[in-house]
Amino acid sequence: MNSLKRSNAITMKRLSVFILAILIPLFTCAQNKAIDQLFQKYSGKEGFSSVVITKNMFQLFANVDNPENDDFLKTVKNLEFIKILSTQGGVDGKVFYQEILSVIPAKDYKELMVVQEADKQVKFLTLEKDGVIRELLMVSGGKEESTLIWMAGIIDMKTVAKIAQSVNIEGMDSLEKAGKK
Repeated sequence: MNSLKRSNAITMKRLSVFILAILIPLFTCAQNKAIDQLFQKYSGKEGFSSVVITKNMFQLFANVDNPENDDFLKTVKNLEFIKILSTQGGVDGKVFYQEILSVIPAKDYKELMVVQEADKQVKFLTLEKDGVIRELLMVSGGKEESTLIWMAGIIDMKTVAKIAQSVNIEGMDSLEKAGKK
């Protein structure tokens, strides 16, 4: 009788773990649905530019035999993707900046850093799970242009600083400085 109870308890624990393993990614996707919809809404539209770099692209770099790529590959190996959406001429950057901020689920993201300048503002937001940064958002807004950079994976600030060094994207220089601290 006792071993039957123990067996049932073990089965229930396994079932619970299995259900959680299935549901956790669904909750993560639900949190990011609004940001994904923003990318879908504006990608390819006039006045907007979008870039999506997937894990597959990072893996292609791994196949290139170049010692200079080693640091970069170590930096991006835990990233799932980097998505960039920015305005170009003819789009009111401030309006788009406010739209970006309105779709980000504020209860899920923590403000990491804010950079205020006379003509623009840059915000860095993180989504943490179990004490690990899983997503990083950089939202930059000004009259002329606004940019949203979305990184997902296992992220540390040194990784972000290295990425900021290797790509020349406006606003990332602010994060590079934060990563060095």
